[in-house]
Amino acid sequence: MIPGAVFVILATVQVQLLAPELTVAYNDASNIGAITLIINRLLFLAFVSAVALIYVFRKPPALGRRDPITFVVSMYASFILLALRPVAHLIHAPVVFNSSPTAILVSNVFLISGFALAAYSLAYLRFNFSILPEARSLVTGGPYRLVRHPIYLGEIIGGFGLVVILFSWFSLAVLITFIAAQLYRTYVEEGVLVEALPGYVAYRLKTPHRLIPGVI
Repeated sequence: MIPGAVFVILATVQVQLLAPELTVAYNDASNIGAITLIINRLLFLAFVSAVALIYVFRKPPALGRRDPITFVVSMYASFILLALRPVAHLIHAPVVFNSSPTAILVSNVFLISGFALAAYSLAYLRFNFSILPEARSLVTGGPYRLVRHPIYLGEIIGGFGLVVILFSWFSLAVLITFIAAQLYRTYVEEGVLVEALPGYVAYRLKTPHRLIPGVI
């Protein structure tokens, strides 16, 4: 219930923030910057909407962890990118759209590749997806043959795309803390998976990297 409520609130705020940009793009079809920002935000909202839908219909976990620190970190990692602009707007943090062609190109490459990887991974994970560390069944196919947490990797790549096009010290701080939260989630989640799924230890030995092949 809590993640669902947070998603609805943040999605509503995002749509409200998007409305002026839609007006700009409608009035000036040649404004590539405004149109690109809209496309970026719509792609991100579409991905998060798919995550929310799967979250609603997922199956019960065999084991989970819900201590306060894990709950807060997991919620932060799940929603802070969606909340970046609403929070910046709320606290009056300077977040300015970078309309340079290079920034737009780099942002699009990161966003599309990141969310494509996350969506591809989600297609394999399906109803095993969770926000809090939980164990349901072992998934080892597709992108899970390369790294153990490809959805988190895709979200991190997409996060770089958001920061490139909406750069500020606030955005950079959000990205750094977001990556730290995702790393924390991998450690806690794997503890749950090892305890609940007998085949996870063998899978971890076969797929040694958590997020980036050959690095970590």
